[in-house]
Amino acid sequence: MGAEVYPGELVLIREYIGRNHEFALQDAEVHQIEYMFLAELRTPPNQARATETDYGQAAVEWISLRRFKVLTCRLPGNQYEVVTLDGQTGHPIPNAKITLYTNDEKV
Repeated sequence: MGAEVYPGELVLIREYIGRNHEFALQDAEVHQIEYMFLAELRTPPNQARATETDYGQAAVEWISLRRFKVLTCRLPGNQYEVVTLDGQTGHPIPNAKITLYTNDEKV
């Protein structure tokens, strides 16, 4: 990504076993572990400075998670209305993907 990043706390470990997911036919042999950290971007991304890039990578986008605000409203029929807002401007964030869980179950 060609930027200086200060790594912070480990917040999530995700294990992906391809044969157990919707892409099982294509990813049956894929097994990977992803580590996700809080991080601070110290310099802007600059692809020209990148020392290694991911094969087939189309772009780099830094997302500041602390700026997101999610508003939910429960509707009849076990449905929800969900709006994701920029925490600084209050404007909606287009194309945000939100997954809701209740009692450790996806809703």
